[in-house]
Amino acid sequence: MEAKIVKMKMDCGRAPESIFDNSLVMSNILSFLCLEDLQNARLVSKSWSQHAIPPMRKLTIVKIYCKSIPWLDSYIEATQRADGSFEHYNFAICHDMDYPTASAENNLKILKFFQTIESNRPGRIRFFRAILGKTDLDFLARILMCLNKVERLEIVLSPQAKVYEALGTFETLPVSKGNLKSVKEIAFIFANIRRKEAAAMLGPLFAAVFPKNGEPSGVRKVEIFDRSKKSVIGGTVLHKMNQWRLTRLGSIRLTYAGSSIIRQIQLISAQLYELKFGIVSWLDLPLVRELMVRNGGTLRILEVEVSTGSFLTRNSRCTGKSDFVMPVMPNLSKFTYAVGKLPLNVMIGSGWCGTGMLKHYNSLATMESLSFLDYMNFIQILCGGKSAFAKTFPRLVNLELKLCGGYNRFHDIFFSAVPKDVEIPQIQDFLLELPNWGTPKECGRLVERTSKIFPTVKHPRFEGMDEDED
Repeated sequence: MEAKIVKMKMDCGRAPESIFDNSLVMSNILSFLCLEDLQNARLVSKSWSQHAIPPMRKLTIVKIYCKSIPWLDSYIEATQRADGSFEHYNFAICHDMDYPTASAENNLKILKFFQTIESNRPGRIRFFRAILGKTDLDFLARILMCLNKVERLEIVLSPQAKVYEALGTFETLPVSKGNLKSVKEIAFIFANIRRKEAAAMLGPLFAAVFPKNGEPSGVRKVEIFDRSKKSVIGGTVLHKMNQWRLTRLGSIRLTYAGSSIIRQIQLISAQLYELKFGIVSWLDLPLVRELMVRNGGTLRILEVEVSTGSFLTRNSRCTGKSDFVMPVMPNLSKFTYAVGKLPLNVMIGSGWCGTGMLKHYNSLATMESLSFLDYMNFIQILCGGKSAFAKTFPRLVNLELKLCGGYNRFHDIFFSAVPKDVEIPQIQDFLLELPNWGTPKECGRLVERTSKIFPTVKHPRFEGMDEDED
């Protein structure tokens, strides 16, 4: 009996070693790690280092820019070897013809690099990001024609982005016959480019990169980062994409959601399952509500960040009650609701507005509840209890509430008005983010309050807490 016990202990001691020597098990475990954790895992042992290489390649991005030109020949040789020493999936190119190394010869070398990857490892490239300055569009189009299986395409327009005259032709290389039909996700990022320059760039860019009958009509997810007034640049992009007849489109994520781009979403015929409206003005909430109603039958993920903007006026909604009526969302499973961005001059009580308005705003800045920021009247639904909540959100199980802005004191905006006996048991995952959690006593009281409102949440997440509070 004693010998058996010893034998069991010895077996248990060997078990972890056998598990970590199993490449199938290790690859599955490491696939859940981020890039930083994978880098640390490579330091454990030679075996772990070898196991971590494939998932690292899926997360890293090989960037081709001016300083990479001298090494391109060695990269091309590595892609031709059969030992898998250069089997990367994600690539980015920083293209600006004003670079000191920009030349027709180097463009040819870069193009040959991508063609070599596609010929030796067909379908290897799945992610491609193009950061554009002064751009040779023929060169960019030639690269994209090499990417037969790319799934995500990102186009970044820098402030210097403009169409540049081609430095040379590419008759020495065969024309690739690929297209962008495999693209499932497309993102446009406008990095502080002016509206006029963006408008001059977008027309030729779409004509060269997305020619007729070569559009990525299978796109399922669109992301746009555009800080222009009313998101006019992003609206122009969606207007052009609407001509592609994106019947499979299901997700649109906007970092900034102005009225121009929201109106273009209304013209999309596809039924969406995910919508993100980042920094949307309360003035545009009626447009958001129309989209919520229209896609109510299919929408599963909704994220709305309502901003008061940078200024408050005498006609600001902050001084009155919102008349927004939340529509019934029968299939919504996750809702992220963020409010805030109250101007700093309101919080410190500066006198930029009239005497009467100053007195009113001073009272708003010092009171414990900032419920006037709840433009979507979500708190009313919480106050109605589980029956009212289930009527509006029958399938909602994941809820995230966020207060953002320049607040310098503790504010319980979401739950201060909710009756103490209210419970919402259908919520299973919950996150609350506040810029200031107040004193330890206030923090503990709020955490306890949320646990009573959402009793079925096992591990609530609280962001913005200090480490000593957490």
